Amino acid sequence: ANIAGTEAHDFRARITTIKANIGFDKLQAMRDASPTGGALGQVSEKELDQLNASMGNLDNSQSPKQLRENLIAVRAQYIRTLAAINAQRQGYQQMQGGGGLTQSQAYQPDANIMGLIQTYTQ
Repeated sequence: ANIAGTEAHDFRARITTIKANIGFDKLQAMRDASPTGGALGQVSEKELDQLNASMGNLDNSQSPKQLRENLIAVRAQYIRTLAAINAQRQGYQQMQGGGGLTQSQAYQPDANIMGLIQTYTQ
């Protein structure tokens, strides 16, 4: 996986992209769901690693079967997380006297993340 130009190296890079995007999406969604927008303050690299790990282990040294199962679990957790944040935002908006979230206001799963996960779970 450390030899540039190999399929293993490419795969590792894609997994890193999935983990980073999910982590950043989750952080941003949590910040946006906060009434003040600053609920988390500064997040350290270690905390970001832990956030990414909470979604599921995507280490490419696992067996293909285990990695596939973890990717499927990560996809499901990612969708549940966005749904929970949308529900929280909906409730906050209604408490403030507004209507519900429109489709364009609701968080949607990132197409790039979902596409990469789909590639490796087929």
